[in-house]
Amino acid sequence: MIISKKDKFYLVLLSILIAIIGYCIFWYSDNFAYFGDGLGSLSNINIITLLGQFVYYLLLLLGKLVNPRIIATLLYVVCSIIKYYGTRKILDPRTSFLMQFIFPITILFPLFGTSAYLGAFTPTVWHNLTTMLSVPFAILLFYYTIVYLKSSEIKALVLINIFAIVTNLMKPSYLFAFLPVYGILMLSRVPQNFKNKNFKIMILELLPGATSLLLILFNFLSNFSSDGNSIALEPFYLYMAWNNNSIIIFIYKLLLSLSLPIYVYRCSKQHSLETKLAWIVWFVGFAIACLFVESGDRRGHGNLTWQMIPCTYILIMYSMRDLKHIHHKYSKIFGSILFGLYVLSGFIYVISLFIGIIDTLR
Repeated sequence: MIISKKDKFYLVLLSILIAIIGYCIFWYSDNFAYFGDGLGSLSNINIITLLGQFVYYLLLLLGKLVNPRIIATLLYVVCSIIKYYGTRKILDPRTSFLMQFIFPITILFPLFGTSAYLGAFTPTVWHNLTTMLSVPFAILLFYYTIVYLKSSEIKALVLINIFAIVTNLMKPSYLFAFLPVYGILMLSRVPQNFKNKNFKIMILELLPGATSLLLILFNFLSNFSSDGNSIALEPFYLYMAWNNNSIIIFIYKLLLSLSLPIYVYRCSKQHSLETKLAWIVWFVGFAIACLFVESGDRRGHGNLTWQMIPCTYILIMYSMRDLKHIHHKYSKIFGSILFGLYVLSGFIYVISLFIGIIDTLR
């Protein structure tokens, strides 16, 4: 991708805005208070805890040299630039910039006083550092998977392996939804690889799944082995709790969250491989988020729903690509209006975060 003057303008503007958001979130909250007291815990590090909680130990280590809030803010800026780069592979500069701020239109049409964030399916979140860091690499992982499926380029396969590892180290949530789909696709190629004796290719195709499962295991052991928590099957427990135990509110938020992808999908006469896969991965993530919860004192934390953020972002990203290919004038205009509402909702969400921070300080 050639970086144009427009790209440079939007990257500078994006960096400034993200630095301001990161500064407000990290410097006016207590989320990082424990790093200053916990630096001694580096002496207890091992390979499982390091790979299972990589971002935590990275900040812990860098916190010995620089205030971790500075590091976190810089990481916000860097990951936003990478996220723009991944989006830019699909969309034009202006749309790629606006995509960084989209939020479900639930914030414009609240129902019965329920949260516009909890119980909805948002493509953007600002308060969770590990999710912010993982989304850019999830986008690139999905993108190069499509490239490989279409072209069988070895370079794309190598990048799939790299981005699978990096995404896992940042936060493995997206892999929960992506791996089952990727695994089925690559396993279906095994007989042909055996027949053609492409053993090296076969190993490279299966390697992302193997390394991801290993890193997910390390994450599970480092997060659950010490506090007695585990995974439990409780269908729709969290989404009902977040939506006043109302299936109507749940469906309402679901439809508002996916209004653009649903509309574009219905208007499109043909659906590309990437759009179909984006929907499939989204539904796998949706099934996990709805069916499973953490047991014990983490039961209401929603840590098995984080995959919905990159899944929803990628789905909207490809929906915007498909919108540009719709020939019907008024259908395209209405789709653009929907996207504008997503962007407006995103900026309202950011402002509401600032207001909340100011109110907390008072």
